[in-house]
Amino acid sequence: MKDIRKREGLTQQQIADWIGASLRTYQKWESGDTNPDCYYLLRLMNVLDIRQVSELTKIVDVD
Repeated sequence: MKDIRKREGLTQQQIADWIGASLRTYQKWESGDTNPDCYYLLRLMNVLDIRQVSELTKIVDVD
């Protein structure tokens, strides 16, 4: 997510605010400590302009 966020010129705080998550929660997703649930995945796709599910699976390890 970090590469896409930086490509879009956004800060972690901006994304967290836009999707309704705390900054710390977003940081955990970006670092790979935890994964967002489906609700937040869809919101992240919209904010980060992700159009393909295949691009999404590169961002989040969906086991």
